[in-house]
Amino acid sequence: MLKQKHYRSILLAVDEKENEKSQVPNPETLKFYTKMGIIVRSKSEVIIATALYDNNIKFEYEKAIKISDGIYYPDFTVEKKNGDIILWEHLGLIDNPDYRNKAYRKILKYNENGYYQGKNLILTYETAESPLDPMDVEHEIEKMCR
Repeated sequence: MLKQKHYRSILLAVDEKENEKSQVPNPETLKFYTKMGIIVRSKSEVIIATALYDNNIKFEYEKAIKISDGIYYPDFTVEKKNGDIILWEHLGLIDNPDYRNKAYRKILKYNENGYYQGKNLILTYETAESPLDPMDVEHEIEKMCR
């Protein structure tokens, strides 16, 4: 499949071979370009990445972080101007029991290592019947910038 290059659009199709260059786990599942040229896994992650970018917030996508007994890859890692680190996980398949259980265990690991929702961990959710609302993303960004 050829990559479409229309940069006024937020969402672009991705050439599968380009994913092989990625440093994130399972690069073959990266499917969508953001307008910044970052390849992400879902349309909802495009919304989050674009909102961060549009609000001049620097972030890294799926940056490896060491947490107790392993390496984790939060969807977005934000370093605030004061040096504080914020992790953002988007739980896009939360209505899937296996996905939900894995996400729960990951959140517990974050908590055990000092990352808490409302402090330095942002969690957004969606189900098949309740997609991510971009206004929720904007609200989370406003709270993060306070």
